[in-house]
Amino acid sequence: MHAVPGGAGNSPQPIREYLRGLNARFRLQGVMLIGDLPIAWYAQRHASADLLYTSDYYFMELEGNWSVGPLNVVSGASKPPPTVAAGRVFIASGTGIIATRPPVTELYNRFLGKAVAYRRQGESYRQGRKTAVVSNLSYANVYAGHLRNLFPAPLPMDQQDGATVAQYRTFVESPYDWLLYYGHSDSGQHQMAGGGSWNPFHYLESAVKVNTFQFESCAVGSFAWRTTADPSDPSSPAVVKAMSDAFVSNILGNTGRGLTVFAPSIPGFFDDMVRFFNFLAGGGTYGDAFRRWMAAEIQENDPHYMMHFGDPFLSFRTVPPSKYAASFWDRIQDLLRRRGIYYE
Repeated sequence: MHAVPGGAGNSPQPIREYLRGLNARFRLQGVMLIGDLPIAWYAQRHASADLLYTSDYYFMELEGNWSVGPLNVVSGASKPPPTVAAGRVFIASGTGIIATRPPVTELYNRFLGKAVAYRRQGESYRQGRKTAVVSNLSYANVYAGHLRNLFPAPLPMDQQDGATVAQYRTFVESPYDWLLYYGHSDSGQHQMAGGGSWNPFHYLESAVKVNTFQFESCAVGSFAWRTTADPSDPSSPAVVKAMSDAFVSNILGNTGRGLTVFAPSIPGFFDDMVRFFNFLAGGGTYGDAFRRWMAAEIQENDPHYMMHFGDPFLSFRTVPPSKYAASFWDRIQDLLRRRGIYYE
């Protein structure tokens, strides 16, 4: 993929064309977007408001015709259903986790190691499928009811309305397969009970034991902002620059669990989440369930601003233990390059 440009300020079109070519040859199931790759913006009117938001739908829909305008805003005459799954793993230098602690390459290896461990350890990695709902806007019981479409009773499900920073840390550091957080947020903080706030670096500093985070909270999945100029090209104003959302970076790069994050890229929430839960409960991968959910949402003309961060090829159902198949030479290269791959 050396021909594919890096940097979110660059056009996303070459990546999509590259994926289109691969899909024509191999009929792709999905793609994991790793690193400082371009992003696509959408402009859409929804609920009497104009939205400008990021989404990986552009890399999931590989059959329609799209144009890329200024600031990487993409548009098309129609919105076909997405054809492949996608998950994004983005931990860029100087964003999210402090770049000097530790090196970014180590953080990616750390995440990939967790994904491989999930496959290797099978159902034991699921931690008994214990789940939790924390709401700082009340209605934790309502969201627990929604989540039971995915984790039916009598599986354990803890819930709390209103949580201080200390109480929320207890949830984050408890062995849950799924944690749903509902509350006021922006890209820099969760507003917790008692007037406190949980900032992104709390995730880095916590011993995260949650596999999947679902955020029903505004802009937690946002990962880009605008600048007045590109530092590498001062003559190019208002270039979209990449920013790994600090929440997501610190979860995926944490030394503990933190495998998957579902979050909105705008002030919004997960529309029709029960539909997604039902797709996921039916089997298959996280990425394919998310693709099917997005296809249904697009058909109903709803925006597709939810982001899926993590490995889209992980399965929600029982994960059979497996070995990482590789030649002896591949294993030596993994060891020398400290890729974070584990073997039995």
